[in-house]
Amino acid sequence: MLYLRLSLVLFLCSGLGAARAVDEKAAPSKRHEQDLRKQILRDTAPLERRSQVVLSYADVVEKARDSVVTILVTRSRPPVKEEDREENNFEILPKSNSEDEEEEDENQGSGSGVVFSSDGWIVTNAHVVRDAEKIQVRLRGQDDTLLAVLAGIDTATDIALLKVEQPGLSSATLGDSSQLRPGDVVLAIGSPFGLEQTITLGIISATGRGTLGLIEGGMEDFIQTDAAINPGNSGGPLLDGLGRVIGINTARYWGDNIGFAVPINLALKVAGDLHQYGWVVRGFLGVQTLELTRKLRKELKLPPRTLGVAIKTVEVDEAGARAGILPGDLILEVNGCRVENGARFRLSLASLQPGDTATFKLLREGQQVTLQATLGDPPELKKSRSHATVGNLDTVEWVPGLKVAEINRDWRMKLKLSPQVQGLIVTQDFKAADGSIRLSAGDQILSINGKPVKAMKQAQLQLETLKSSTLLLKIRSAGEERLLAVLRQP
Repeated sequence: MLYLRLSLVLFLCSGLGAARAVDEKAAPSKRHEQDLRKQILRDTAPLERRSQVVLSYADVVEKARDSVVTILVTRSRPPVKEEDREENNFEILPKSNSEDEEEEDENQGSGSGVVFSSDGWIVTNAHVVRDAEKIQVRLRGQDDTLLAVLAGIDTATDIALLKVEQPGLSSATLGDSSQLRPGDVVLAIGSPFGLEQTITLGIISATGRGTLGLIEGGMEDFIQTDAAINPGNSGGPLLDGLGRVIGINTARYWGDNIGFAVPINLALKVAGDLHQYGWVVRGFLGVQTLELTRKLRKELKLPPRTLGVAIKTVEVDEAGARAGILPGDLILEVNGCRVENGARFRLSLASLQPGDTATFKLLREGQQVTLQATLGDPPELKKSRSHATVGNLDTVEWVPGLKVAEINRDWRMKLKLSPQVQGLIVTQDFKAADGSIRLSAGDQILSINGKPVKAMKQAQLQLETLKSSTLLLKIRSAGEERLLAVLRQP
């Protein structure tokens, strides 16, 4: 049967919802002072290209297996409706339910992950953990699970970073995906269909696969492999013949033995930024581009087969303007790599940090021009830095003993809160006069005296204008909502 439509299996055994970034506007965290990229094990030596017969990869696999984990997620959302499946680009494979399942509306899912550092930082796919109410990690050969916190997520590359409180983990050795060649032997490890620590073997079929539409609006630069990748493999490692991680398994064509993995160099850049900032920081050029259509080629008097992206606008006083890029310029190359379309252009800048210098080959009025631009800070980083200079409103004591904060990544990780918890939270147990706990750390405050609150400034304004001597708080705790009356000081 010929498949004319691409159907992507995202290897997660439950329903998925719209992606949501985690604390993207939180100020850069100071908690994780040591760069994750300095903690990992790295081996970038090239493979020995001499042909040789290998009868067993058992020793290679054994070196890597302890760094591969199974990820279990819980979502409190209804399963995907049958009528919605045909129009959904994501093939969802539901996990079988046991007879004693506690709640019908609670969906379970599973995927895989890779331990990047021995102190508990784990990388997986964004689609494995997004919208999860609870994330658990199971180590190789263990029955018990560890509670994981989602430290950051980047849906543009389908990479997420988790943290578990478990020292002494076995971490993976990462390779260099820029050295890969079609024909190199690779192995995939993961938990397909819940079968943990399954190993499959294949070769690299191609590199630089993009514009496949696997990640909507994302940055695609996949490694293609024929190593079997099945539901549950997502987030697990793709290894080279020496057992080094060279990719994060992500997707496959449904019905075909064609799998895709995010190159480890890109995954490491994303994970490092998520570790340091909570979101991915990409160098900012400050231009808007247009795809080259047949009509646009005629307007610009370009040959029919010309490839590149046209500059539509250039932001004042940003990197592109300072480098001399002008509206109407056609970008042909970035750092020596051809730019075939807008997706390739965005990808060429994706691995660059603010302060990095990029070389652009342009076509301007029929003449080739080469310019260099020092990339600037993206708008979200500028915004977070300006917020960081404003007074510290992280914790405010509303009444004696009741301390409240606007949630950010540090609070989320300290209190091990779900990504679904947003807005204002109680930061420590609030006790009554008899010592009984009335509010617990991590409880979410939804409203004050009937008025919804989502931000600290909004709440403070309400408290300043409130004439009542009693605070009637609407609280969400452990998934349940209730009202609590708290007496204010006279």
